[in-house]
Amino acid sequence: MPQHLLFTKLLLILLGIWFVMPVSGQLKYEQLTTSEGLSQGYVYDILQDKDGFMWFGTKDGLNRYDGYSFKVYTHDSYNPYSISNNNVNRLFEDSKGRLWVLTDDGINIYDKKRDQFRRILHDPKNANSLSGNKVFVPVIELPDGRFLVFPQEKTLNVISLPADFLEKNTQPVITHLSAPGAGNVSCMYMDGRKKVWIISDKVYELLPNDLSLIWRKNSFSFGQTAPAPDGSVWADDFFFSQVQDTVMYPLFSKDIVKGHGRVFLHEADKKRFWLGITDSGRLEIFDTKNWKRGSPLDPEQTRLHGFSQLTPTKIYKDRSGLVWLGTNGYGVRKYSNDTEKFHHIANGLSVRTIMDLPNNQVFVRGWGELQKFDTNGKNLTGKEEKILFNGSDFFMGKEFTIWGLRRKNGYRDDNFDKVVEKLNLVTKISTTYRINVSREEELVESKMEDSKGHIWLMGLGGRLIVLNPHTGAYKKISIANAANSMLQGAQITALHEDASGVFWAGTESGLARINFQFNADAPPKITWYKTNAADKTALNYSHVSCMIDDAFDNAILWVATKGGGLNRLNKTTNQFTHITTKEGLCNNVVYGLLTDDAGNIWGSTNNGIFCLLNNNKEKQGKWLFRHFTKSSGLQDDEFNTGAFTKLSNGDLAFGGVNGINIFNPVTVLQTGYTPNVFITNILAGNETVLPNDKTGILEEAIEQSSSITLNHLQDILTLEFSSLDFTAPAQNKYRYQLVGIDKDWVESGTRRTATYLHLPPGNYTFKLQGSNSQGMWSGSVKELKITVKPPWWRTWWAYVLYALLIGFAVRSYIVFRINKTKLRSQLHYEQQEAKRIKELDTLKTQLYANITHEFRTPLTVIMGMAQQVKTDPEEHLGNGMDMIVRNGQHLLNLVNEMLDLSKLEDGKMTLHLVNGDVINFLRYIVESFQSLAAGQQKQFHFLSDTDELTVAYDAEKLRQIITNLLSNALKFTTAHGNVYVSISQEPAAEGYTTLLLKVKDTGIGIPENQLQHIFDRFYQLDNSHTRKAEGTGIGLALTKELVKLMNGTIAVKSPPVGATKGTEFTITLPLKKVHAEEVAATIPAFIKEPVVVTDAIRKEPVIINNEHTAAGTPLILLVEDNVDVVAYTASCLPNYKLAVGKDGKEGFDIAVEIIPDLIITDVMMPFIDGFEMCRRLRADERTSHIPIIMLTAKADMQSKLEGLDKGADVYLEKPFHKEELLLRIKKLLELRKNLQQYYSRQMGIADKAEAASTEEIAIIPEEKAEHAFVKKVRELVEANFTNYEFSVEQLCKLIFMSHSQLHRKLEALTGCSPNKFIRIIRLNKAKELLADPSLSIAGIALDCGYNDPGYFARVFKQEFGVTPQEWRAEVKK
Repeated sequence: MPQHLLFTKLLLILLGIWFVMPVSGQLKYEQLTTSEGLSQGYVYDILQDKDGFMWFGTKDGLNRYDGYSFKVYTHDSYNPYSISNNNVNRLFEDSKGRLWVLTDDGINIYDKKRDQFRRILHDPKNANSLSGNKVFVPVIELPDGRFLVFPQEKTLNVISLPADFLEKNTQPVITHLSAPGAGNVSCMYMDGRKKVWIISDKVYELLPNDLSLIWRKNSFSFGQTAPAPDGSVWADDFFFSQVQDTVMYPLFSKDIVKGHGRVFLHEADKKRFWLGITDSGRLEIFDTKNWKRGSPLDPEQTRLHGFSQLTPTKIYKDRSGLVWLGTNGYGVRKYSNDTEKFHHIANGLSVRTIMDLPNNQVFVRGWGELQKFDTNGKNLTGKEEKILFNGSDFFMGKEFTIWGLRRKNGYRDDNFDKVVEKLNLVTKISTTYRINVSREEELVESKMEDSKGHIWLMGLGGRLIVLNPHTGAYKKISIANAANSMLQGAQITALHEDASGVFWAGTESGLARINFQFNADAPPKITWYKTNAADKTALNYSHVSCMIDDAFDNAILWVATKGGGLNRLNKTTNQFTHITTKEGLCNNVVYGLLTDDAGNIWGSTNNGIFCLLNNNKEKQGKWLFRHFTKSSGLQDDEFNTGAFTKLSNGDLAFGGVNGINIFNPVTVLQTGYTPNVFITNILAGNETVLPNDKTGILEEAIEQSSSITLNHLQDILTLEFSSLDFTAPAQNKYRYQLVGIDKDWVESGTRRTATYLHLPPGNYTFKLQGSNSQGMWSGSVKELKITVKPPWWRTWWAYVLYALLIGFAVRSYIVFRINKTKLRSQLHYEQQEAKRIKELDTLKTQLYANITHEFRTPLTVIMGMAQQVKTDPEEHLGNGMDMIVRNGQHLLNLVNEMLDLSKLEDGKMTLHLVNGDVINFLRYIVESFQSLAAGQQKQFHFLSDTDELTVAYDAEKLRQIITNLLSNALKFTTAHGNVYVSISQEPAAEGYTTLLLKVKDTGIGIPENQLQHIFDRFYQLDNSHTRKAEGTGIGLALTKELVKLMNGTIAVKSPPVGATKGTEFTITLPLKKVHAEEVAATIPAFIKEPVVVTDAIRKEPVIINNEHTAAGTPLILLVEDNVDVVAYTASCLPNYKLAVGKDGKEGFDIAVEIIPDLIITDVMMPFIDGFEMCRRLRADERTSHIPIIMLTAKADMQSKLEGLDKGADVYLEKPFHKEELLLRIKKLLELRKNLQQYYSRQMGIADKAEAASTEEIAIIPEEKAEHAFVKKVRELVEANFTNYEFSVEQLCKLIFMSHSQLHRKLEALTGCSPNKFIRIIRLNKAKELLADPSLSIAGIALDCGYNDPGYFARVFKQEFGVTPQEWRAEVKK
């Protein structure tokens, strides 16, 4: 093959490669496809409307994009306001903001307010309708507001839209042009001079006034145009010429499309030309800054980028500078201008060090060898760079001098020289310095050159060496100390010298301040700053990665942390201000900090790069940030520690996981696009709301609505919003405020929804503000008025209705009250009557409950003693008659009290006044109680301020009053207590005196909550079975009524004034004075005899009845608090030994002590009642076997069942029959006897005769408690068989009983004494062992607890009548 042909082929191959590869760095883009919500991947047209929304016409519907999601409009056969066809060919927005959508089936005009479409269609029946439905050629808006439309293969149409076209659905006016040139139109456009050009078979100019077509030229070879800044247009002819009227100025000097389909975009601001060649699948970008008319460009020399395997269908540039590229099936590409501001080099390299070099070059070190790049990205790494410092780390000092470390001696030495080398990259001069270090002082890295030229070398564990290169001297220092230690392997992460010459060291455990002077003898002062949970002004994170001075204030140090964001240290106050994601920082892990020439602070993070503007806050007190991410052109979102530097030309460089970004901060911070912000969706109850839907919330599209109305049921409101900056929508920020609910703006960050729950009825204004992707806030605030209607019952007309209803209700109430008043008296009477009946029923029940015992007890004595006298008058006549009379008198007093109370209630009782000395009368009554009080070890005191007072008084009623009070005082006063009766006078009307009578005791007193009830009839302080004093509850009620009858008053205090216990009754009686001669000479007959107080008469209780001393006589314990009942019961039991307890507590103690054979007890007793005593006896192992008979006046079935449940064997009611009692005692004792025989036989301790006699006795059911006791004693004996010293005393200790208790218990259960019980158990064991002939008798004796075989034989024969040898012989037979 000829050489020139070979060269031509190689050139063509290279050109082909050049076509498909970019000339320089590849542009970055973001792809939007059906995965992101685009309805279809084939995009015909792209448009940004005046509001800022992006619109995409596809083969399957119209798409509106807000930066986050697509809203798709498609054809709905049942909705006349939907788009007429899904194949969207062209988009156009007119001067009034109406969006024209040209489809294969007519024109659709979008109504933004109603979110619907109006169709303009061809109607064959209407000659004035659109001439055809399929429209490809773009619409032209004429200067007069009419529109020029060309349906395919038809004729030109001029459409005039009425002003109310969208609002009232009026029909458009359509004019068809039939002039030559009006058909077969391939292109039409309007230039900057408002000239309208039509290209069909020739080139025509349309005159809007008369719609005539004027021929201007024979032909133009293009089908698309785009406006140019000077009023001309760019056309897509073969050379992409600029067209001015009919003159064409080629852009390129040659045809570069070769007849293929094409789309183009001319960027006037950037002087770039975008060309999409659809047939060959290419996108090319050209530099046009050197073009001028008449000087076409060589496309081969001006090509900037070339991309293959791409089929562009539309290229569009929005108002923010983004270029949108529609494709044939692959959706939309979005190219950002910001990607060009961040120059990306060292692609694919994870960078950890960047150093500035001369000639726009940099050293870059990743995790491998050192590399060298120019700032355009060209790799200049040569052999010299690869061997520099043998691949070890170094740092760049002043004047492009690098410093590194080398080792002189072997690593095995404990002390060795470390060589520090300085190399000037310009002069290539190298200088070395030797530093002697120990192994623990091993240097790791050369770190920094300070302002004085000293070199700081870093070791481990906080160690530093400072080298003076001028003298070669060095100093060793350490930031670690006892209070702030560091791990041996811990490194210093950052070193910094501030403007004041103070050094700062960052570590993983905090920040250290180093006040160091090289020539000073004293060690440096180290001040640590660490985290402190209790101090909000302390460092907030321990790991410090970088420090930098503030550009405006030397007192401020900025500290970067790996988790706490930025910490702003005020060196004067030593307090930190924390700036984290809460304050707007993009990420809390900050790797590096740099300041630009304007004083802005730039930092690299795990979420891109931030810029803190001028270290100032905006008006609302927020830090001003700009934020840049991968979508802005960064190498990636994640950057690396230590990979940052400021270049000599002022550019900043940050390195990350995918290379380096070098940028000019001024260019990056140029004022960006300020987007509009819209509310794009509204949800009520988590359901999307549409205009005019069933919710009734929206009448217009939410984007165009200025207000909405909610009812009270629509209480969950969510608003979605979008800031229409499409550069990096995920970085757009928002803040909002619902005026009336939110006190201040709510900073929502990148969250673009706001939800409110249960808004109260009222009027609110929702304010919304958005930022662009860099964080610049839009100056405009979107407002939406929200009205929440109250429920119907809180509307104005409801309140009017309420007022009417209230008025009617008031009137009805007045009428009702009038009628009710008439019935009130009757109703009140009925209620009082019902209450009185209820009280009477309660009183009757209480009376029956309380009086029964008081009647049954004396009746028991009366009837019983009467029977005794009748049976044996000689023995029982004297004492029996006294008891009968005494208890009969007691009954009579009870009856009289009840009758007196009844008379007082009926008002039938009158006063029987006598004249006499009332002081003497009262003294006489008090003295009648002295002997009784003395017997109970109590004292009565009578005190009177006058010796004589002659008045008219009712002696009997006064006696009743004082007797009741004294009896109560005596009852409730304990032994050695006192009762005081004091009498005094008070002034009264002439002829009268007021007698003041006080009865005070030192007894138990009356609880405060019961004071108000003590004068109630039948009321008793203690209604329990264990009350200490008997009574019916009539006395004080009768006393009060008698005092009232005498026109006096009675009051009570408990305790009395000046005392801590006791009770004081105070009676005031108005009495008429009489003269001495009117006084009777003697005491009235009815009080000559001493007053008998039956309740107070007590005999000494019988302790033991010793009349029967015969051995084996059963011992009965009688527990009763009434002495007469005790005496009578004792008279019924002459054949038994008798012990007596006066209350339940004493009865239990006696039972435990003496272990009686049977117990007779009352129920109602002091301290412990009969039920409780019975329960305790049954629960105690010592007394659980004793039979119990209850004799009580509690005759109701419930009490009887309770007594039997507590363990009583017999429950007898008072009055009882003597014969029944004796029979019950006899049978219970016989049952115990049978139980004895049963246990004796079970234990094998009954003799033969006895055993034989018990064979016919019915089997006694085993009582669990008693059987367990006998079994327990037997097991204890058996456990001590071999202990020949085992005695009854040891058994008592093991069983926890006294000797007498065990004796009585065992004898009651088995009929054996403890000694006999032990002996029988041992001998029975011996009988078992004797059956074994292999055992010796002496051994058996030892095994059974007998150490003397002879004694064992005597005892055995004494018990069984035969010797052990004879017993064995009989067994063998």
